[in-house]
Amino acid sequence: TRLAPYTRFQQLIREDRQWREKAPGAMPELSEQLLGRSASVALAEWQAAQNKEITETFVVNWEGGITALSRLTSDLWQGDETQFQALLAAEPGEIHLESLIYDASTRRFQVIASTPLHSDSGRFIGGLIMGLDVEQVLRHAIGPEPAKPPSPRPY
Repeated sequence: TRLAPYTRFQQLIREDRQWREKAPGAMPELSEQLLGRSASVALAEWQAAQNKEITETFVVNWEGGITALSRLTSDLWQGDETQFQALLAAEPGEIHLESLIYDASTRRFQVIASTPLHSDSGRFIGGLIMGLDVEQVLRHAIGPEPAKPPSPRPY
């Protein structure tokens, strides 16, 4: 049975409330199902290969509900987040960067990057959202700390 959008949205909000009550201390049942999806496994594997520069990665549907994720997040519904709101106005291929924030769920300072996903006909169907760990990105961009000069020898 296909649910009407309003009914589906109400269900999403109920599931989000249950998710937030349990996460991050315990894994809500739905999160286990989402983390087991092949898309979630692929996101987690990709994220692991990014030298800790990416703190979290998830795909959301047109309502803002997470459909795949690399790690447990603090909430299921992203529709009230600024990064999702930016997706609604973004053109295909556009990347939106949020301001630097401290994210309690990752315990890192990060910038959120998001890009919309559109169908072949151009209809908005969701988006890809990821957290960029600013400290790690800068560390890799600048490279290792330069070696300290040798201490002068006394005469």
